[in-house]
Amino acid sequence: MINNNPKVNKNLTVKDVSGGYHIISIDIPVDYYLYYKNKPHNMGENFEYITAFITPDDYFINLILKQVSDYNSKMLRLKKGMQTIIDVEQNIVQQTYYTEDWHSGYNEYPKYPIETLFEGNGDCEDLSFLLATFIKNNVNSLKEIMEEPLYDVALLRFPKHVGVGWHANKGVFDTEEEAFNFYKSQQPQTNGWFTFNNKKYFYMEATNPQFKFGEILDELFNQSAILHKID
Repeated sequence: MINNNPKVNKNLTVKDVSGGYHIISIDIPVDYYLYYKNKPHNMGENFEYITAFITPDDYFINLILKQVSDYNSKMLRLKKGMQTIIDVEQNIVQQTYYTEDWHSGYNEYPKYPIETLFEGNGDCEDLSFLLATFIKNNVNSLKEIMEEPLYDVALLRFPKHVGVGWHANKGVFDTEEEAFNFYKSQQPQTNGWFTFNNKKYFYMEATNPQFKFGEILDELFNQSAILHKID
C-alpha cells in the first residue's frame, strides 16, 4: 500500500541545532491519508478517546523523525541534547499552518497527525496531537536504553484550547526535582508549567513559533487545565 499508490509530496521546515533551517521532504500515499481520514474522529463525550489521536508508531512519523535525527546526527539524546531535539520538533509543528479556533472551540473535527501533515494545516488540538506524537515517538525510541521513560508527555486541555505537557522524570538525574530545575535552567524564558499529582509538566504551545518550550499563551494564564496522559 505504501509503495504503489499515488503520493503527495510534503515539505517540512526544520530548524536545526545550529539555528539554521532546512527542508525535509516526504511522500505520503493518498490511500494512507484516506485510511486515517476514514477512521472514527470522535474524542468522546468526556474526551475519553482524545489520546487515540496520538500515533507515535506510525510509519511516516518514524520516517520524518529519522530524517530529523540523521540531519542532526551530533545531537545528544540525553540531558540538554534531548531538550534540543524537543525544541526542533516543536518548531516543525509550529511551522504548520494554524487555523485559529478560539471562538469555535476545538471539538468540531479532530485530525490524526497524518491528516494534519497531508493537509498542511490544523487547529490547536490537531497541532498538539502532532507534537505529542513526535515527542512520544522519542520516548518509545529510548525504551531499550533507559530503565524508565526519560519523560512523560500529556495533552493539556483548556476550555477553548489544547496544548502539550512535558514532565521530566529523574532519568539521568538523582531526583525529578533536579531534572525539572535543569530543564528550567536551559530555558530562561520558561514561565509555564502545571502540577498534576505532584508532577510538574512544562507547557508546550503547538500553534505559534514565537512561543518556546515552557512559554504559555497570555490567554491561558489563570485558566485550569485537564491533563490527559499519553501511555
